[in-house]
Order: sequence, then structure tokens, then C-alpha cells
Amino acid sequence: MRQLHQTLKPILITAGVRSIEEQIGRPQLFFQRARERPDALRVSDYLATCAVLDREPGELLTTALREDPLAEIRPPRIVAHARKHISSPGSGLGTDQLAALDHSFNTDPKKTLKAVKLALPDASRNELPRLLGIYGSALRIEADLSHAAVVLHHAIAIARDLELPEAVADLLIRLAYVALERQGPSHALRHAQEGTLAYTRLGDQEGQAKGFLALGMFRYYSHDYHQAIDEAQAALERSQVSDRIVSTHQLRAFSWIELDEPDKARDALTQAQQHAATVAPWIRGKLSWGQARLAFGDTRCNHLKAAQTDLATSRPGDALMATLELIEEFLALDQLGEAGREIPAVCNLVERAGECRQVQERVSRLIQHHSRLTPELIADLRRAMDRARDRRLSSVVQSD
Repeated sequence: MRQLHQTLKPILITAGVRSIEEQIGRPQLFFQRARERPDALRVSDYLATCAVLDREPGELLTTALREDPLAEIRPPRIVAHARKHISSPGSGLGTDQLAALDHSFNTDPKKTLKAVKLALPDASRNELPRLLGIYGSALRIEADLSHAAVVLHHAIAIARDLELPEAVADLLIRLAYVALERQGPSHALRHAQEGTLAYTRLGDQEGQAKGFLALGMFRYYSHDYHQAIDEAQAALERSQVSDRIVSTHQLRAFSWIELDEPDKARDALTQAQQHAATVAPWIRGKLSWGQARLAFGDTRCNHLKAAQTDLATSRPGDALMATLELIEEFLALDQLGEAGREIPAVCNLVERAGECRQVQERVSRLIQHHSRLTPELIADLRRAMDRARDRRLSSVVQSD
């Protein structure tokens, strides 16, 4: 037991308890306990939770040490370069350059991947995990989800070795978004819970806001819309960042739409618009997407086309979802020609975002349930899905 006390760390504790809780159907016990009183989070909490769950502490520790099965995927070379630079770091990039790189992956991920490689030799030791985090996030936007996950796992390990808890928290949230697209919302929630707890222990209000927004988004994709709204409210209470505020109001709007509360959804979108003057195009695209879900007929189609345009560059998965909604609306309006003209865009986006689970499922539903599409168009969609699958399989053995 003494050795257990010496070796356990908070993130490992939450990971182990979380895994066991999920197995026995009580996935929120420890997380809620830690969230209610983060200042008192200690190994004793872990041991007390073990007792409640009727599990040996060593069993939970063993479970915590099991990682995502990515061992067969060779990491991109940047990981080895980063580890090499730990012992021979540069003089440092500075806050402004790091922030610019972090902002750029949303708008031009390919350029960001190149820029991070060029910046790496000049990075200080403590900047290396964040640089790898930016690289992993850019890979996610490029839909190279397996390599994104590998890079982020290595970045987390480096940040822990360097004892950088804020970097660990940030990287866990980044990994959560990769997990959403690669494995689904339940996996994403695990990482986001750990990251949010880490930010809470640090007393980082904006970090907590980032975590709660992520939690809300993953609740939304889990169809837990009331909880999504609660998490969004927690984010709004902590954030001063325009992009995050707009995204959080968007999340509220989408959740209210699912709960058949259109007036509350419109109010949330109005609040989002008040902060949207300087936000990135992809955030504007999501606003148009939300407006489309509250509209009908040609107005709905126009909003969806605007969303498609703003999302296509850096959010291919979201752009694809909006385009599929546009096709469904055209079919409902009996505009078969317009629906058919959107299929090439779908095929292109499928290939760019095909590793995303939600994308695969949504396109498969379109193929199965829309008999009004011509056999030629369905064949095009199937070929695009096949190419996306081949890309996904090839990513297992390739790296940059």
C-alpha cells in the first residue's frame, strides 16, 4: 500500500476508477466526487472509491495503465525529434508564436503541420508538449485520426515527464476531440473529464471553460441534451474568449433544437451572434447550420449552403453533415436534380473525413434509406466510402 501511495498520480487515479466504474455501470461516481471538491482530491479519495466499488486498489491501477491500442501505428517522425530536443532544447518560441500556431490549425492545417516542424528546433523544453499538441490537432482536422491520437499520447507522456500539469490538461482535451471522431463520445468523455479535472485543480478558469465546452459537446453527441446545456452553462460562467463563447451558445442552440424548444434555440443563436463579429469562418458556418435547423424550405437550404461553404476548408466532417442535411432537404422538396448535384461534394468530403465514425454512419444511412437517389449516385458514394476506408487502413502503417 505504501508503494501505491507513492506512485499513484491524480490522472492515473481518475483513469483507473473511471474504467472500473464503466464496467459496473456507475460511470460518474468518482468524477462527480472530484468535481464537487477538487481542492481535496487525494489518494484517499481513490481508496475510498475503491471501497465503494468493492475493488482492490491494485486492480484499478492495472486497469488505468492500459492504453489505447495504438501500439502498431508508427508515430510520425516529429515525435522522435521532440524527444531528442528534450535534452537539447532551443531558446524558446514565445507566447505569441505559439498562440499563432495554435490558432492556425483550424484554418490551414496543412500549413500548420509544416510550420510546427520548422519551429520545433527553436522550441524550449516546456514548449515541446504544446507544439506536439498543435501538430496532433492539425492531424485531426486533416482526418488523420490514428496518427493524431498517437502524437497526442506521446505529448501527454512528455508533459507528465516534464511535470507540466497545464500542458497535460490541454493535451487531454485535444485528445478528447480526436477520440470523439475516432472512437465515439463515450471515449471522448473520459479524456475530457480528466482534462477538466486537471484544469480545476490548477484553478484555471479559461481551461475549465474549454473542458466544460468539450464535455457539453460530447454529451450532445451522446444524446444527453439537458446535461449538454448544463455543461455549456458552466463554460459560459468561466470564459472570456469570443470563439469559445460563440461555440458554447451554438451548443446550447443545437441542444435546445433536439429538445424541441425552438424559441430557446433562437435565443441562444442570437446570443452567439452578438459575439460573432471576429470569429473564424468555421464558427460562422456552425451558426448558419444552427439557423438552418430552425428554418424550412428554401431558407433552410440557403443556410445549409452557407454552412457548407464556411465549414469545408477546416471542418470537413461538419461540412459533410451539413451537406447531407442539404441533400435530405432537397429530396423532401422533391428537387432531385439539386440533390444529385451535391453528391460530388459529398464524395470529396467523405474522402477527407472518412475516418470519422459519425461520417461513416451518416453516409451509410443515406445509402440505405434514400431509394430516390439514382443507382449511379449511390455507386459514387460507395466508391468514396471505399477510398476513405483504404486511406484509414493505410494510415495504420504509414507516417510522415
